[in-house]
Formats: sequence, structure tokens, C-alpha cells
Amino acid sequence: MTSLGPPVAPPSAQTRRVHFPAHHPLVDRLGAQEALPVRQLIRIGVTVGLGTDVAGGYSPSMLCAMRHAVLASKTLQFNRANGCAFGCTTAGGAAGASAAPPTRRAKRSRQSADDELAAACERSAGDEVRRRELHDISHLDALHLATQAGADALGLGASLGSFDVGKRFDAVVLAAGGAPFLRPYASGVAEAAEDVLHKILTLGDDRNVKAVYVGGARIVADGQLTRAAQA
Repeated sequence: MTSLGPPVAPPSAQTRRVHFPAHHPLVDRLGAQEALPVRQLIRIGVTVGLGTDVAGGYSPSMLCAMRHAVLASKTLQFNRANGCAFGCTTAGGAAGASAAPPTRRAKRSRQSADDELAAACERSAGDEVRRRELHDISHLDALHLATQAGADALGLGASLGSFDVGKRFDAVVLAAGGAPFLRPYASGVAEAAEDVLHKILTLGDDRNVKAVYVGGARIVADGQLTRAAQA
């Protein structure tokens, strides 16, 4: 599921049981030239998971897919009229709508021009907030799409997707070491657990994967397949 307009109503019970979108953000942009309104779908009760598609993208890495999901949500927040570099909107500032740039007025006073610009900026700021609330996906949101939401979309949410007691231990162990740009700051700033996770989600790659577990068995250790995986 790629090119969708704004959702207007919750899906039917049958649709919820059978059809769950897998969000492939880069493929959507390259193929459909549109971004999936993920946050709006979630708000009306659609389960959306995150997927990778190397045939239509640059990498099979889920870390890359998470970054593209964040970036795709930003493009949905853009509101620019053709030929306008200042975010012109229609009268009333309706989010998602665009209009031609304002025309010049003859003999307009400097004060009137300043007042008009201030009013336009205020409308644009309000539109920006509304669009952010409609579409914004953070890196932590993208992590949820890649884990628990993906398991839910496959109907496996009760046994996979999080570290809740009783679930299978399918996990990837990530560490900030191994990539020069993720070295700790000497002053210790931005080194809380959430900060380190954010660094890995934005800049990490396979060098940060220290171990992979499937069903509790470690199948990758220090970048190498273990005997359990080879058996």
C-alpha cells in the first residue's frame, strides 16, 4: 500500500483482520511519488508495520528504512505553492492546500507590508504545527513501526515485538562502539541511554550490530554466524 489520500473513516472489521499496510517509505517516494500518511492511518485504527524493499530502494537495512520513514513524514508536512519559496497557503491557511504567491500592490506603505508579512507568517506557523501533529514520526516512532507494530501487522504481536515477559526473545543487540562517528563525547554530554539509541538509529549500520537472537538462541556474535545458526 503506497499512494493513499487522507484517511476519512476507520476500516471495516474484515479489512482490519486481513489487510495491513507495510510502510516502504523510500519505495513509495520512488514508485508512487507520494508518502504514506502513517500517523493518520494509525489514528483510525489501521495497524502499520515498517518494511524494507531492496528491489526498490538502496538498502535492505531496517535502520535505513526507519530513517526514510522519519524523512517521509517530514515531506507530508511541506506546504508550498508552485513558485513560492515562503510556504504560501490559501486564504484561511488550510493545511495541505496551496495557492499562487500573493500579488504585488501598488503604493503600499511599509507598515502595511510589514503587517501583511507578519500575518502571513503567523498563519504559516499555525499550519506548520497542524501538519506536524498530523504527520510527524520520530525516530522512536519508527523503531516501534519496525518492531512491535510489524509483529502486530503479521498477527504475531502477542509473541513477538517487545521484551515483555512470555514473548520469544527475538532481538538485535546494538552498541555505539564500532563506528567512529558514534564515539562518546569526552564531556559525557548526550550519553544517556535514549541519546545513544538515537545516535544509532540516525547514524548506525551493521558495525553496530553486536549480536542477533532468534527464539532465545544467539545466531550472530560480533558480526559472525554462530554454530547454532549454521546447524
